[in-house]
Amino acid sequence: MREILDESQQVFQQFLAVIEGLPDDVRIEQLHQGGRVFNLVWLDNQRFPVGEFFDHFHGDHEPDVRAWLARVEKQ
Repeated sequence: MREILDESQQVFQQFLAVIEGLPDDVRIEQLHQGGRVFNLVWLDNQRFPVGEFFDHFHGDHEPDVRAWLARVEKQ
């Protein structure tokens, strides 16, 4: 399970690197609030949290992945 979580973090870093390579009219802003860092992507005049693009995987898919991992670990 640790490997999957580590890979998820690596994919996040790769995704962030791709976003940073976008044209100049697309920019990334870091917002620091309450000891946390939030990355924001600006497209034209609209601002999106980076998580807007993939955070749904945690809510929509993480429970299923964890259930699958629990079954695999029992085998």
